[in-house]
Amino acid sequence: GLRAGEAAATQDLLYGLLLKSGNDAAETLAEGAGGSIYGFAELMNAKARQIGARDSHFMNPHGLPNDDHYATAYDLALIFRQAMNHPLFADIVRTRSAALRIESGHGAYDDWRMVPVLNHNRLLASYEGARGGKTGFTLKARRCFVGEVDRGGVRLIVAILNSPNRSEEHV
Repeated sequence: GLRAGEAAATQDLLYGLLLKSGNDAAETLAEGAGGSIYGFAELMNAKARQIGARDSHFMNPHGLPNDDHYATAYDLALIFRQAMNHPLFADIVRTRSAALRIESGHGAYDDWRMVPVLNHNRLLASYEGARGGKTGFTLKARRCFVGEVDRGGVRLIVAILNSPNRSEEHV
């Protein structure tokens, strides 16, 4: 729900991206980190290759459909494993809800609003050892999920693409 001229802290944008799948947050962060959406996609592709994710190609920071944007479940698991090594990322993807401060920058009192965001990862509340995850959906990719659990000190990562529905037997 970002509007032109509004501002938010990078951390709030990350929560908006990872909990709410905020495409506006994704583009704002991408432009800040890579200079442009294309520049950030190039950074994503270079990092993916560096960690061994060789069967994916990114064209944007949010995963919206593009014929040249694709990923495999294996590559997403590799990327998620790498991301979980960063404490802020790990904290965000295990957070159930947050309130983000969005500043308008207009008016004498610097108006701001709070935007509540919820994590759609139902496993956080229902699966023992769940450490975090990211849900997603597009018409082309259908329902997607990548997440991690810890069982007896062993990290298990699962990536699911093209799930037809969100019923319990498919989670």
